Amino acid sequence: MELRTAILGDGQISRAHVAALKCVKETRIIAIADRGEGRARAIAELAGGVNAYSYLAILLQEGRPDTVHVEHDYSQSQKA
Repeated sequence: MELRTAILGDGQISRAHVAALKCVKETRIIAIADRGEGRARAIAELAGGVNAYSYLAILLQEGRPDTVHVEHDYSQSQKA
């Protein structure tokens, strides 16, 4: 069974996840989403030219992934 995977975010960790997921036979990266469409396209190219989205809702509706890797740079989060 193949796991259809999407990645949300375009940071350095996304690049690492793309590289790691490409090594997993049972996983296929199907899409990348990020608020910046150009950034999403750049990661999508690294993932083999998969679809790029600037809205997660559209990715979920059109791509119908089995799983989504949510990449977040916590150093950029606001402190409480």
